[in-house]
Amino acid sequence: MLPSSNINFQIKTLPEIAAIAETKQVKEYLEHYGLILLTNYRNFLLLKRGDNGKPIRLESFQLAPDEKSFWLATVHPRKAANELGERFLEYLKRVMLHAAPLNNPKDVAFFLASYARDARSRVEATKDLPQLAAVRTALEEALGMKFTAGKSALRSTSPPPSSDFGATGRFSPHSSDERGEGIILN
Repeated sequence: MLPSSNINFQIKTLPEIAAIAETKQVKEYLEHYGLILLTNYRNFLLLKRGDNGKPIRLESFQLAPDEKSFWLATVHPRKAANELGERFLEYLKRVMLHAAPLNNPKDVAFFLASYARDARSRVEATKDLPQLAAVRTALEEALGMKFTAGKSALRSTSPPPSSDFGATGRFSPHSSDERGEGIILN
């Protein structure tokens, strides 16, 4: 796992997070710490100090679209945790490791996998989205493979074996795996 870095947490009540990000207090924290996770409990915003001292907005996360929805979600915390927990945890991991150096491929893989898990959760939470069908069709045509419904919204009927990932990491759609089907990485 990547080493953690120092980060300052600033928790405010429920005013809009964008307004908080522009305050003198936040700018002073940024000047001192360089990196801040700002939250009003409903929204989370990672800020860093820019070259000119102005806050640069990095990654954000929203538990609810507005204050009313946020307070309604607190009535059923388990439901909210089931719907947002995995994505929120991935967001917090990325925030905590944001300033950590990426010294080896495993460090980069951690971030890529985290964003992939976040994307998967978003896709799985959105059922029968027409835009998703277009992406699915384009991927199937480009990769020469079919996706079927399964635990994930998009699951290949012929996943490449992970052991076939070589130094080049290139897809070879004309090769086959040991079952004589699908694509492998070579």
